Amino acid sequence: MTPDTYLARFTVDFPDSRPLAPVPFLTSAFTFADADAFDTAAGTPRVPDFYTRYGNPTVRAFEDAIARIENAEAALSAPSGMAAFANLLATVVKPGGRVVAQEALYAGSNALLQELSASGAITCDRFDGTSRQSLETALASPADLLVLETPANPMLEIVDLKHAAAVARSAGALSVVDNTIATPLNQRPLDFGCDLVLHSATKALSGHGDCTAGVVAGSWALIERLWRRAHMAGVFLDPFSAWLAIRGMKTLGLRVARQNATALELARRLEARRSVLSVRYPGLPSDPGHEIALRQMDGFGGVISFDTDGTAAKAECVLARLEGIRRSASFGGTTTLAVHPGAMWAGLSRSPHSSPPAPGLVRLGVGLEDVETLWSDLDRALS
Repeated sequence: MTPDTYLARFTVDFPDSRPLAPVPFLTSAFTFADADAFDTAAGTPRVPDFYTRYGNPTVRAFEDAIARIENAEAALSAPSGMAAFANLLATVVKPGGRVVAQEALYAGSNALLQELSASGAITCDRFDGTSRQSLETALASPADLLVLETPANPMLEIVDLKHAAAVARSAGALSVVDNTIATPLNQRPLDFGCDLVLHSATKALSGHGDCTAGVVAGSWALIERLWRRAHMAGVFLDPFSAWLAIRGMKTLGLRVARQNATALELARRLEARRSVLSVRYPGLPSDPGHEIALRQMDGFGGVISFDTDGTAAKAECVLARLEGIRRSASFGGTTTLAVHPGAMWAGLSRSPHSSPPAPGLVRLGVGLEDVETLWSDLDRALS
């Protein structure tokens, strides 16, 4: 065999190795010994070792981990949280079908629902997530899907999951919950009767700001429906991003516990500060959603929102004065990040039916730093 032929064909096999750390399967396809094995794999839904657009061992390991901690039967990943949401909408909502969505949703989700509604692909009606009557009225008419987010980004609105799931079920609608802020360690929506749970795994799940990923978890039947459309449309997570997410999730328990504790302490201090107009954090007894959060959450998450004096100018001034806390659109990582939602949301969603954040709102995504260091930075910026 010539050297160039050898280099074109050589591979690495370690059949007896037992690596301590997960191994990334960075391959686009897999080989087969015979036609029968090839045909069997080609005809098996979600097979992890045929072609990476269909599935991949590293990607499957990530999905199985999410399913396990969300108490789901299965999960399906995507290149981002928005890709996962878009695939879900295209799969479970029939053409021209009806979606009922919470007013206080992440702006990207709102923008997608607005775009689909404007094009006639779906109809979308909104409800106030803090009002049982509003939800019951919205689902008095048939719907394909109920879209929830709790705590909702950025106002941290809390929705009663048990009640919402029951109302959706009685209306014949599937329910999906964006659980990104809470994480499965603080809240598991499927335990309260919801059908699907959605994450931007870019945030706390991967937790290091180095990969973009999304995932949906639910029943075998629903996940297979999502997979059938996703693999035809080419909506799949690459193995290296899945490997980064797996690596990050190894420390999810430690990170979430730290962020829960730090966020609660900072929220208490912000609430006590006279120059802060209001603080939204479900762990505070004063928060409108606190009682519901106590019933359905094991911890309250690492995101805080506070209003300075009701003006965008003041919010921007506070952000400009921060030194160690960085300005960024994300959260859930090792570094504490702050953003002015009013400025960011304005470019994403202009729906008259969605709830825009208050002009003076600042969203804080708590990282892993020492609480006193963070408070010193905030205290100085607010002075």
